[in-house]
Amino acid sequence: MVDFLISVACYNNESEVIKFAQGLQKQTLADRIKLVVTCNSCSNPDSFSDNLKKVFEKSEVYVPEKNLGYLNGCLNGFKNQVEPYRWGLISNTDIEFSSEDFFEKIRSMQNDDVWCIGPDIILVDSGIHQNPYISQRPTKLKKMLRDYIFSHYLLYMIYLYMHYCKVKFVKRMVPNLQSGFVYAVHGSCFILRRDCINAMLAENNEMFMYDEEFFIAEVVFKHKKQCFFNVDLKLLHNEHQTTGFVKEKIKQKWFKQSINYLKKFY
Repeated sequence: MVDFLISVACYNNESEVIKFAQGLQKQTLADRIKLVVTCNSCSNPDSFSDNLKKVFEKSEVYVPEKNLGYLNGCLNGFKNQVEPYRWGLISNTDIEFSSEDFFEKIRSMQNDDVWCIGPDIILVDSGIHQNPYISQRPTKLKKMLRDYIFSHYLLYMIYLYMHYCKVKFVKRMVPNLQSGFVYAVHGSCFILRRDCINAMLAENNEMFMYDEEFFIAEVVFKHKKQCFFNVDLKLLHNEHQTTGFVKEKIKQKWFKQSINYLKKFY
């Protein structure tokens, strides 16, 4: 058994995944961690797998028949595992652990009702804190309004512009954040109990990209468990993932697809 099973998706960013694995190797509990990678798109999966094992021996690479997207790509890693584990991490690979005892702090958490933990994720370029993502469960009206905006391209672009202005002029540099229960944590890194992952795998997930925060939050809510924001767990987020180069029209289409699927949860 390992304590932590980390599942990530790779889309032509093998060097970034290798760098992520190098960060894992520096952790004090590195020998209690296993890394699995789903190659949604890789130029040479066999060579990548060999190079990855040189950096982090306890690792495996899976190659699905098609691009599964972010969340389903990560879930594919858990689905293919037979080795038991206590905690699962779904994570971007453009993050850095700010301390070498990151996983020791996770292992010390004992509340079985907490199914999902979100660390304090700080954007390197702006200093913005991405968590807590959503503190309270949105009302049905508020969720419907957001869904309507994200389902229409023009409204979606207006929303993005307004969000950009907010970030530029009202930077969320919050030095006095406090740990506590929240509705949802940011998708850059989810720390999940194995029961939560099993519950996610039991759902017929039809999401390709985006809004995984709502999906996980609703799975936790449905099972009467909790999400917790832990300010003592800190990550640095470089935010240069592949999707940053995708045209907004395609991103909005992916959002709409996820929104249509998530409607059944609300």
